[in-house]
Amino acid sequence: MAEKIKATARQARATRGGKAFNANHNTDEKVRAAQPHIDIERMKYNLYIEIGSNLKPIRHEGGKGGYRSSMTEKMRYRELYGDGLEARNARYREKGKKDNIRTISELIQDPKTAPIEGLYQIGNMNTDLSKQEMHDKLIKAFDAFYQQLRKNYKNNLIPLDISLHMDETTPHIHFRYTLGAKDKFGHFMPNQTQALNEMGFDRQDTSRAKDRYNNALVSFSDSTRELFYQCCEKQGLVIDR
Repeated sequence: MAEKIKATARQARATRGGKAFNANHNTDEKVRAAQPHIDIERMKYNLYIEIGSNLKPIRHEGGKGGYRSSMTEKMRYRELYGDGLEARNARYREKGKKDNIRTISELIQDPKTAPIEGLYQIGNMNTDLSKQEMHDKLIKAFDAFYQQLRKNYKNNLIPLDISLHMDETTPHIHFRYTLGAKDKFGHFMPNQTQALNEMGFDRQDTSRAKDRYNNALVSFSDSTRELFYQCCEKQGLVIDR
């Protein structure tokens, strides 16, 4: 019987302290090199993928400095949400609610509207697979996973960047994206609740009120985790659920 392997598929927007994740931790090699757990010699095996407005990938090879994804994400937020945010701010000005006016930077830094960051990994330091084997299977599984997400949710789930890290104990991928939907004025805005509704997700138990453990985002997370597991299994792996 084949060995059961742990696979990781989890996502969040912020640290336990409530601060939105800094995208540069994934792609800026100066930032990465300052972390004590990073193997600088293996940084050259990393891969950073910037996803532009045309959704075509822009590759940045590891060991060459990487890039500041915080800047490119800010540009993408401006492209996606700038018109809607400007229109909303104008309405607040008209109503004298200047305290509600927000900037693009504030959208990115607010845990409610910041990009979601997913972490995907096959195996761990105790797995009987080499780093290269974990790398190869992860790449294939994640590619299938990403393509299916795009097919299923392309109107609401907008990819921003993908980072493959080979400079830590176990190869893994960070995938950052934003959830958006049109507001009642026809502007595309970061709106997790509406986006998930349009994507077909509701709280797991509709007979109970929405709470931290019973909401559409948890349903979406459960669904995407299962999808990733299935993509791993297509690589001949037996996933320990």
